[in-house]
Amino acid sequence: MSNWTIGDWITYVPFILAVAGLAVRELVKDMPSLTERMPSFFTNSRWNYVPAILMIIGAATYGARQLAPVAHLLDGLPKTVIQGQQPVQTGFTQQQVEQKIASATASIQNQLDKIAQERDVANRRVKQLEAALRNAPPPPPPPAPADGPKVFTQKTVQSLYAPCADRTQLQCDLLIADEKGKWIKAEGRILIIQPSGQMTLTVGESPKELPVYCVFDAEWKSKLSVFRNNESIAIQGKINGYNGATLILTECELVP
Repeated sequence: MSNWTIGDWITYVPFILAVAGLAVRELVKDMPSLTERMPSFFTNSRWNYVPAILMIIGAATYGARQLAPVAHLLDGLPKTVIQGQQPVQTGFTQQQVEQKIASATASIQNQLDKIAQERDVANRRVKQLEAALRNAPPPPPPPAPADGPKVFTQKTVQSLYAPCADRTQLQCDLLIADEKGKWIKAEGRILIIQPSGQMTLTVGESPKELPVYCVFDAEWKSKLSVFRNNESIAIQGKINGYNGATLILTECELVP
């Protein structure tokens, strides 16, 4: 690449960017969680047209370079003019260049059509999988704890947080010591669901949203996989304590 001319950069860089664009688009589809860390431009529907435009630009530049005068200008080479003689015309004719551009454009379009067909097939499979997961029977209920049935606290998430205002994590943990081991129900919006099945949701309305960290067993993964960020959800779990400013619940379950 150190020996590339200006013409080489103009010709090949669009192809490289187009391939990278296709890779980014497919990566976003396969790993939706990446969209939270990427600029919104990559998740915009207009991004789908960028790789095609870049490939057409590269193909057009490649064809145009086959014309001797244009190739000399792009490559930074002086045209040789012999004094007293007519310049010798070299390279492809205009018709040949147009044919090559049309052929390259058709090839690119065929590749884009194949990619679109594969994307449609993948989308149908994803929808079928989501439908199957939603219709799947619920997981078997967990075995009853050794110390008896679930004992639910009379407090809400908000009332558990209230005594912790302006207090340290240690102080908060001591203040809810009597509630540890009890169960609590909560409704809120999903902030994130990790691959391990652990979820963080926010309870209450902005600006007084309170974070709750739920630990689900592996048997709940199939049910959790159909939820999206910011979707409303109802859960219940066993109060474990505080970690920083977050209430931690274990043995979490979805509530119908």
